[in-house]
Amino acid sequence: MAFCILREGFFQMALFCFACHRTFDQQITECPFDSFALIEANFDYPPSMTVGSRSLTFESCLFPGEHIRAYAVRDQANAQTLLFETYASQIIEPEYFKNHLSNLKSLTHDNLAPVLDFGTLGEGLYYVLSDYPYGENLDEKLVKNGQLSPQLTVHLFNQLLNVLGALKEKGMVHGNIMPTAITLVEDSRMADKLKLVRMSLPESCFTREAGTRAEYISPLYLAPERVRGQNACEATEIYSMGALMYKCLSGMPPYT
Repeated sequence: MAFCILREGFFQMALFCFACHRTFDQQITECPFDSFALIEANFDYPPSMTVGSRSLTFESCLFPGEHIRAYAVRDQANAQTLLFETYASQIIEPEYFKNHLSNLKSLTHDNLAPVLDFGTLGEGLYYVLSDYPYGENLDEKLVKNGQLSPQLTVHLFNQLLNVLGALKEKGMVHGNIMPTAITLVEDSRMADKLKLVRMSLPESCFTREAGTRAEYISPLYLAPERVRGQNACEATEIYSMGALMYKCLSGMPPYT
């Protein structure tokens, strides 16, 4: 893996698994966790950027897609860690994007990381800025423990169903249910409290350009009808939750 510090930011080429969203620096061709082929990806990011009224310091690139990228950033005003997602303008339908994010921003739920801001960066990118709560994500917990107890699995899925129900009342689905989209945070009122992050945009927000709409979503937890290009819905969410529950209880993805 090559590292190079540039004057305008940080540049890194690394091997990335688009199934589990892990990064590898050893010279291997398959992911040891799910056997998917690894892709060499560009993890470059600038040192800082002003977005709206916020001055952001970039900490890492979480997802290095061609059209969609995700970064962990820090708000310089309060040191809060945020999730900064960018979408290439050629894949976005502007009005649908604006309407969806306006509705999502108005939703508050104890188990959902809130959207803080969204908009455009010049003419080339659309962005979404969300809370990115500090804590161990579910993927990290599974790597450490191998699998979860049935009691903890039920506890987490009760919370997951609760927040997905709140999204349903707004006419929304998460669309990106996977271990790295679930963060476990400290809370004096509840052990192993769940926060849902990295929500996928609905199909209506994207143009018809092929291959871009699902690139942020792990195929390990993606319902077959979504692979065929159909929209996310309650049924596809149930499939994703079933695949995730299998992973939690067995320590293995449902298929490799």
